[in-house]
Amino acid sequence: MLHIYPDEEEAYRTASGIYHEVLFQFPEAFSLNQRWLERHLDDLSALSDFAEKHFTTGRFTECAQRIGTLVENPTVEASTKIALRAIEIANLLALNNAALVPDKLQT
Repeated sequence: MLHIYPDEEEAYRTASGIYHEVLFQFPEAFSLNQRWLERHLDDLSALSDFAEKHFTTGRFTECAQRIGTLVENPTVEASTKIALRAIEIANLLALNNAALVPDKLQT
């Protein structure tokens, strides 16, 4: 269905969510998110999800970059920024940067 209706947002979100949250097939979820963003570059929700998928697939440096960009974006909702900050803290630990965590907790 995703090939027939490449702009069907709900289908992409559902499929990606199943791969990521139910089946724990993180590379497949990453790929779906990436395909969606190739056609919808400004989808902030998808960009936030993609930052998380960078984390769950071990792309820690890229995850940090994506989160940094998103939390500085004034159009990203506060609730999304809070979730991104939580991922950012886990990502810092994955990068062996535990010393930076207290400052991020203050943020």
